[in-house]
Order: sequence, then C-alpha cells, then structure tokens
Amino acid sequence: MGDVSWAQTEIRGARGRIESNWYRENGELHMTVQVPVNARAQIRVPTTAATQVTEGGVPADEAPSVRALTSDPGYARFLVGSGTYRFVAPYR
Repeated sequence: MGDVSWAQTEIRGARGRIESNWYRENGELHMTVQVPVNARAQIRVPTTAATQVTEGGVPADEAPSVRALTSDPGYARFLVGSGTYRFVAPYR
C-alpha cells in the first residue's frame, strides 16, 4: 500500500453493486465491504497478524456469515455472504 492511507471503489456486478473502502489509522487497517444480495465474496484483508482480525467487533472467524479461509502471507482471507462487513486488522 505504500504511502496510500485510504481507498474507495465500487463496481456493478451481475448481482448488484459491490463496494469496498479502507483506511489506515493508528496501526490498524479498517475495511468495509458490501456484497450484494444472493452473492458471496472472498475477502483478502491485508494484515500483519491474521489471527487478530475482527469483523463487527468480534474475532472474524467467530462473526456471523464469515468463514475463515487459509491465510496468504500478509493477508487474512474470508468467505462471506451478502451484507456489509467491517473488518479491523493490525497493520504496520
């Protein structure tokens, strides 16, 4: 991500609008993702500690409609259903 401190984008998919935005603050990455009705998405959250990622204020792997997948180096990965998700992750 370099010196970029925030980003926002949206795209119209086959099932509706998909939105994503994030910002960095105080050593954390805050990411919001919106997935349209009747769709699923794989979310990759950049982080320095995949096991410490939260969604909606609880550990992400315990959050409703969130399934933890095998993480990639530097990323936590999750499978989610339709809805809005708010991830917070350590990021230095």
